Amino acid sequence: MKTNKTLIYFADLTHTGPVISSNYFPLASGLLGSMLLQEIPELVEIEIFKYPQDLSKAVERRMPKIIGFTNYSWNCNLAYEYAKQIKEFSPETIILFGGPNYGSVQDEMAWFWKRYPLIDFYVAKEGEVAIVELVRALHEVDYDPLRLKKTRTLLGNCHYWWKGELIIGKDLPRVKSIEELPSPYLDGLMDKFFDGVLTPLIHTTRGCPFTCTFCTEGATYYNKVAQRVSLEDELRYIAERVGGVPDLGCTDANFGMFKQDIEKARIIHSIQKEYDWPKRFSVSTGKNKKERVINVAKMLGQALNVAASLQSTDENVLDNIKR
Repeated sequence: MKTNKTLIYFADLTHTGPVISSNYFPLASGLLGSMLLQEIPELVEIEIFKYPQDLSKAVERRMPKIIGFTNYSWNCNLAYEYAKQIKEFSPETIILFGGPNYGSVQDEMAWFWKRYPLIDFYVAKEGEVAIVELVRALHEVDYDPLRLKKTRTLLGNCHYWWKGELIIGKDLPRVKSIEELPSPYLDGLMDKFFDGVLTPLIHTTRGCPFTCTFCTEGATYYNKVAQRVSLEDELRYIAERVGGVPDLGCTDANFGMFKQDIEKARIIHSIQKEYDWPKRFSVSTGKNKKERVINVAKMLGQALNVAASLQSTDENVLDNIKR
């Protein structure tokens, strides 16, 4: 069926072989897709990919106007190989990258752009608001990235390379309430990934109060923590479709450390009693408030393992990494 909507693919690619290298649902891609569908549904058609072979078949069938790749250390080269092939066969397709595998200072950023010149735009930091602003801006120029770049428009949380110069957009305010973000599970964008292999992934906090230099969330930008507690509908949706996958993944950096985590653990436990799932809850536990962390772990039984985050006992090392 023909549509006037702009076809956008998001790909959180993983290497495949004897095992799936990154075996979690593509949550970040789903969040971007859901935000676009919420804010500009009249403009976009969204499809999300995890497995390279599925993306290959899709671009042979329908080439998107825009394709966005998640960029992590484990999939950057894989994603860029796809970007090169897509640009060869469809030069007009706009290539977006986004994710933490990117420089934090301008010299590092410039090195990235020189190494990966086929990328049209990079969405840095939080992406939900930024992706809507970027797609709207591209729509205004009939999806001609050169026309947009010529204006040197400072797009929120968006970087691009133009005439030998890195154009760095304005920093957007962080999302204060992640409760208000649409759920890619409840929107149906995650349905195709209930394949009995991939592990569902959720988020209940965003940000971290610590400033560890080795961690993406140690940057000042992420110091304030946003919370969401309304998990029940999403968890029930997942539990009814997860099949034989025993785990639930969570991206939180300090689960159990915050007072809201007590209620989250209660909700997860109620899902456990109803569905006998999740058997394991894979998440990084809190580094402070040890008593609260232990109480949360008790609520979830053997599903949650409490980790001791000890990077070093050397005082000089701890001082250097700001722990």
